[in-house]
Amino acid sequence: MILKLILSLKNFLRRYKCSSDHWIGLKMAKNRTGQWVDGATFTKSFGMRGSEGCAYLSDDGAATARCYTERKWICRKRIH
Repeated sequence: MILKLILSLKNFLRRYKCSSDHWIGLKMAKNRTGQWVDGATFTKSFGMRGSEGCAYLSDDGAATARCYTERKWICRKRIH
């Protein structure tokens, strides 16, 4: 189910995103576990490149980068 959603989002972004990558609301831990902004656990239902703290979606798929990197959001962003 989540993989289907991510693939749909990827197709949507390819069509409308211009040249930007987008944060997807997934924070990763050093042990490669993750948590979505709604509190759900990341089930590793799709591949993820990188070993940084926050996940984003690009033309090539999902990857991680440092959370302070400037990117657009495709979901809500929690402000602390």
